[in-house]
Amino acid sequence: MRAWWCSLRPWKDFYDMQAFESPMKSTDIVERVLRNLDYYQVNYIAILFFCCVFNMFLHPASLLPIGVWVFSFSYILEQKTATLEIAGKSYTKPQVVYVLSVVSLVFLYATSGLSFVGYVTFGCILVGIHAASRKGTLKAKVVHTRNEIIVTSNPLKKFAETVQQGCTKLENFVDKH
Repeated sequence: MRAWWCSLRPWKDFYDMQAFESPMKSTDIVERVLRNLDYYQVNYIAILFFCCVFNMFLHPASLLPIGVWVFSFSYILEQKTATLEIAGKSYTKPQVVYVLSVVSLVFLYATSGLSFVGYVTFGCILVGIHAASRKGTLKAKVVHTRNEIIVTSNPLKKFAETVQQGCTKLENFVDKH
């Protein structure tokens, strides 16, 4: 978790106004979104988390269904068996998770209405606009290419490790200059 949180990109770089430009083609939009989602993923998650926390401050009653949901999911996922027995009947984990998700969403809607969905949607729109309009830096392109190679070349593990080392060296070089 700590290593993941350490990949948070500097907010100064994230909000650099000279890095924003209207994309020329629709293929540019897709390329930018994929590259920026990969490079700034922790920043984007932080924005969505902030939207959820802001909603919870406005509607503190929404903490109850969210707390029950988190506790229930952690309990279900820790169980070693493939099925769970509830009230004398046997259910699979996916069945329990599905029912629990639906019940939690109903309670979340009952406590905070559509505002929770609205704030998350607002956060997603902000993330989408940023990802589509921000030009990629060389470092972002290197990181995105390295991650694509790691994902797509799993059978060629030795080659992928060599490429990853080269990309890391290139990334460090870009940072220094």
